Amino acid sequence: MRAAAAIAGGAAAAALYLALRRRRKTDDARIAAVLDFWFKGADRGRKLWFARGSDRDAADALVRDKFEDVVREALAGDLEHWRRTPRGSIALIIVLDQLARHVHRDADHTLSAKRAAEVYLEDFGRWDPHVTLTPSQHAVGLLSMRHANRYNYEVIE
Repeated sequence: MRAAAAIAGGAAAAALYLALRRRRKTDDARIAAVLDFWFKGADRGRKLWFARGSDRDAADALVRDKFEDVVREALAGDLEHWRRTPRGSIALIIVLDQLARHVHRDADHTLSAKRAAEVYLEDFGRWDPHVTLTPSQHAVGLLSMRHANRYNYEVIE
C-alpha cells in the first residue's frame, strides 16, 4: 500500500515538474518574442514609439495581432512569474507600459503604467539595470516611471 502511494506521489511530482518545465519554455519564448519585437530590427522600436496617424493605426493593429493575449494576461496579473529574471521583468514592463497602449489605444492607462513602474522599481532595485539591461531596455524601464507620474502616481519620491 505504501509503495503504491509512493509511486503515485512520484508520478504526480514528475507530472508537475514536466508541466512547470513546459510552462517555463513557453514563457521564455514569449519573453523573447516581446523583447525581439520591441528592440530588434532597423529602428522598429522608434517607429512604434513615435508612430502617428495611419502609421500608429498600423502599429496598433500589428501589436494587437501579435500580443493581445499577452497584454490581457499581464493586465490580469497572470504574468507576474516573468519577474524571476531581469529579461522577464523588462518584458513585463514593456507589455504593461507600451504594448497595452497599442492594444487599448483610447483606454485609461493609469493602472498599467502604475504597475509597470512598480515592477521596474522593485525588480531593478535588486538587479542593477546598468549590468542586467541594455541601454534601450533601461530607457524603457525609466519611461514607465515617467508614464506613471503623468497619471499622478508618484513613484519617484
